[in-house]
Amino acid sequence: MVKILYVGRVAPIKDLPTLEQAVKIVGAELIINNSYSYNDIPSLFRSADIIVVPTLSKALDKVFLEAIACGIPAIGSDIGYPFMINRFPQLIFHAGDSQDLARKIRWLIDNPDETSKITVEAKKFVKENFNLGELMDRIVANFA
Repeated sequence: MVKILYVGRVAPIKDLPTLEQAVKIVGAELIINNSYSYNDIPSLFRSADIIVVPTLSKALDKVFLEAIACGIPAIGSDIGYPFMINRFPQLIFHAGDSQDLARKIRWLIDNPDETSKITVEAKKFVKENFNLGELMDRIVANFA
């Protein structure tokens, strides 16, 4: 059975009902982990087939980027990750739409070769654009 992982706090803004409904539609197993050590993240991520971050917030949720950086297929909402919509549409679903999220999950499951290619491309994009050291350099440069 496909394992879908949600990592993070449980709060209304995280929209877990949409995720729960989508997982039910595709017949996968949902694992919710809101109590973890940062040292456990790599093994936690590797324990799942897909990580989903269904946030309704415009604030950037690091779990999505961390999952991709670890090479794990991840799906996020169009509210939380609008910069990914045109680059990686297979990894972004319409927030609050469990049917769309289920379609994205199903596509990743049914297309393993394409999923692998997209995951590699997304990992490269995240490393190039969200590397903490490089981000800090750019932030400092803006204040210099």
